[in-house]
Amino acid sequence: MDVYFIPLIIFVNYYFVYASAQPTFYGEFCSGGNYTNTSTYQVNLKILLSNSLPLFNHEGTNDNYRSVSVGSVPDTIYGSFQCRGDLTTDECQVCFDTSIRDAQQNIRCPYSKQAIFWYEECNLRYSNESYFPVLQEKPLLSIINSSTVSTNTGEFNKILAGLMNDLVNKSIAVSDLGSSSSNKFAVGEANLTESAHIYGLVQCPPDISPDDCKKCLGRMVGNLSTCCDMKTGARVFNPSCNVRYELYPFYKSNVSTDATPPSPNSKKKKSNRIAIVIAVPSIIAVLSALAIWYLCARRATKETKYIDSECLELLYF
Repeated sequence: MDVYFIPLIIFVNYYFVYASAQPTFYGEFCSGGNYTNTSTYQVNLKILLSNSLPLFNHEGTNDNYRSVSVGSVPDTIYGSFQCRGDLTTDECQVCFDTSIRDAQQNIRCPYSKQAIFWYEECNLRYSNESYFPVLQEKPLLSIINSSTVSTNTGEFNKILAGLMNDLVNKSIAVSDLGSSSSNKFAVGEANLTESAHIYGLVQCPPDISPDDCKKCLGRMVGNLSTCCDMKTGARVFNPSCNVRYELYPFYKSNVSTDATPPSPNSKKKKSNRIAIVIAVPSIIAVLSALAIWYLCARRATKETKYIDSECLELLYF
C-alpha cells in the first residue's frame, strides 16, 4: 500500500472512533418556570453542574447513578445522572461531560428550573422539587422506527412482549435479593425466526423500589403493542424508567452492571492502538469503512419522535 495513504487511513479511523463515541441526544423536557440571572437558584444550579455531581466520586462504588441536592429551601436544587448499564466508566464519563456541558452552556432548557435531558447513553435531570426516590411516569419521550416488521408478523408482538417482560423480571431480581444499589438493568434477545432476533433493554434508577420499577417498566412494555405496533424498533423514556427494542444488537454483549474503572495503563494501551493502526492499516481501513457504512445505514432509518406530557405529539422527523 502507498505510504501516502497511511495518514489518511489513520485519520479516517480516528474520526470514526471519535464520532461514534459522542453521545447521541434524543430529547429534552423543560418545565417548572424560569429562574433569573444572579438569582440564588442560578448560583445553586451552577454549583450542581460544576462540582457536586461527579459520576464516580466515591472509592469502592460501582453503580452508574448519582443523586444530590444543593442549597436550602426555597432555592434547593435536586440533580441526578444515570448512565446506561452496559457502558464502561469511560463511556459514561463522556456522556456525563457532554450533558453537563450542554446544561452549563444553556444549550438545553435555558433558564428552566426543571429539566430532563435524554441521550442514548445517559440522562441528566435537575429540579427545584425533590423527585428521588419517587415514581414519575410523565413526561414520556418515544422514538419509534417508521419501518414495519416483515418477518413472522403473526408472532412478533407475542415474542416481543415475552422478551421484554422477562427482562423486567430480571432487572429487579437483584433488588429482590436485598441489594439497594442495583442498577435495575437488563438486556437480552429472543428468536423471531431462525435467522432474525429481537434485542431488548430495560432500566430503572437504583433508588426507586423494585415494585415501582416493575410497575413503571411493566406499563411501558404493555403499551409497546399500541404505540409501536409492528415497528422494527422503539425507545421509550420517562423520568423513572426506559425500554428499548431493535432487530439488531445495540448493547454490549458482555454486559456487566459493574462499571469498569479506567486502567492505570490506559495511556500505554492508547499507544499500542496507534502502533497497531500503523502496522496493519489495511485492516483498519476495511473495518472503518464497514463501521461507517453500518452507522450511516442505521441513522438513515426514519424515526418518529414524541414527547408526551398531555398526550400531545411534538415532532416528526
